[in-house]
Amino acid sequence: MKVFIPYDADLLKKFMGDEELDEEQLAFVHDAVWSKLFHVALCDHMYKAIKLCRPGFEKEAEENDHLISILEAQEKTIEFQVDGARCETKFTREQFEKHVFDQAIEHWEGVISIGKQFQKDPDPKKEEENRKEAEEHAKDYSDRGIAIVSELRKRVQYIDDKPLEKKYILVMLPYPSGAGLHVGHGYNYFVIDSYCRWLRHQGHEVFQPFGYDAFGLPTENYARQVGRPPEEVTQENIANFRMQMRRAHTQFEERLITSDLSYQKWTQWIFTQMLERGIAYKAERSEPYCPSCKTVLAKSEIKGYSSIILEDDPSARCKRCNTKPEWTSTSQWFFRITDYKQRLIDGLDRIDYPESTKAQQRHWLENLTDWCVSRQRKWGCPIPVEGETDTLDTFVDSSFYYVRYCDPTNEEQLCAPEKYQQVDLCIGGAEHACAHLIYARFVHMFLYDIGAVPVEEPFKKVIHNGMITKDGHKMSKSIGNVVDPDQYSARALRMYLMFIGPYTEGGDWNDRGVVGVTRFLNRFEEWMSKGGGDRIDKEIDAFETQLNKDTAAFKFNKVVSGFMTFMNAHKNKSLVPSQRARLRRLLNIYAPRP
Repeated sequence: MKVFIPYDADLLKKFMGDEELDEEQLAFVHDAVWSKLFHVALCDHMYKAIKLCRPGFEKEAEENDHLISILEAQEKTIEFQVDGARCETKFTREQFEKHVFDQAIEHWEGVISIGKQFQKDPDPKKEEENRKEAEEHAKDYSDRGIAIVSELRKRVQYIDDKPLEKKYILVMLPYPSGAGLHVGHGYNYFVIDSYCRWLRHQGHEVFQPFGYDAFGLPTENYARQVGRPPEEVTQENIANFRMQMRRAHTQFEERLITSDLSYQKWTQWIFTQMLERGIAYKAERSEPYCPSCKTVLAKSEIKGYSSIILEDDPSARCKRCNTKPEWTSTSQWFFRITDYKQRLIDGLDRIDYPESTKAQQRHWLENLTDWCVSRQRKWGCPIPVEGETDTLDTFVDSSFYYVRYCDPTNEEQLCAPEKYQQVDLCIGGAEHACAHLIYARFVHMFLYDIGAVPVEEPFKKVIHNGMITKDGHKMSKSIGNVVDPDQYSARALRMYLMFIGPYTEGGDWNDRGVVGVTRFLNRFEEWMSKGGGDRIDKEIDAFETQLNKDTAAFKFNKVVSGFMTFMNAHKNKSLVPSQRARLRRLLNIYAPRP
């Protein structure tokens, strides 16, 4: 249960009686009241942590960011709440009433005993006067204490009696190439990291896993050229990727690498389960073969592929090396995805995917042929059949990683039933609309059929992030327009990626845009450094409400423009520390500090 009691200056003035107090003095009273009220519950060891944020005192305001970072590193049981206190407790409502308010009233009743602690005086008359004065003062103080606790009891808000839903937010796992993380990765990972931070700010528990799709021909070819093991090259690439993700201040939790033996075990287990049920089989079929890469190609590995690829199509080219594929008839391993064709089509009516993606999948699933999973390469998961030299298509590795994320150290089961969670939101490029998403749906349906997972579909909702271009073209080393994210401030880079355009559409990179965002961040910090007594409560409330609407709708460009507009409208005001702390916390969602 979560409990919130608001700060109320008028109530505090009532508590202080005839004393005239300014804002800072009221803040001191507010602090004292809260400290005592919640100290009782703290002593009962029923709270994991409690920390209260209040207006007043410049020094404490300067320490707010540090305190917040400490709390975020703990178990996230407490939210800082400007002008009030919000806490999460194991108490029921009845227990909270008893152990906090009842005991607080008992405390204030006990204050009367202070009256006995008066200053002794040799003169009996003066001693009696001292005693009466102390008792009167203590009674007055006690009466006002009981009155304010009673008022607070009326105003307390018991909210979220049921915890907010746990969210599983999935970004498609990257292939860790030697080139490292590029701004296209950042558009997915950095922006969605802020979306996850926003969900936590709303009170959700968020599962935000990450991994690496580590097998692949480019690494194998490069390793062969330089005379190094592909395993070594892969680990080096992953180390660089990790460094870049840390530099961007992301909160993803790394859970697996598909080339690890602990993961290969389950890739091979799925193959074996399919083989035992007749879903995996070996047959001879004509397949496109790249003579340069020396392996069979999947449809998605051919430029301009469609559900039908003609052998005499002169435009067909390997995406990796631009070589025209040859068609060869050889014995290959297949997964019988055609058995699931109608279920895959029918299931599209029950899931929240972009309509364009549903249309592409229906078209793809209609001269569906079975999925060829044999690859003539070494750096891949071995097919677990005696004497077999081919390895499995890397799409097999990436067809179930989101399940294994839930229970990556389990050596006995792919995923324990109590650990499984269906993905609430999956985010990736539109180029994955068919192959990857269809293969993932197919494998998950198979796992459902054998009782390994409790639901048929893997993803409740899918959205596609747009593409970041440069000078109107897709970024490519060959034309020299690739943008290195490491040359920019991590905060400015993230906010610029949000600002570049509607998230599902992307936009064209412009260095001037990064400069503009950097200037905004510097001016914002200058504004926040100005202390004063101005308050804009309603304006901040309305601003945060709009931020929530825009973030929920993935309108991150409007989030950034909203910050700029808000600052320009109020930059001449010198805000009280609590409101500056609140605005800093909001900005930290979208431009996090280390």
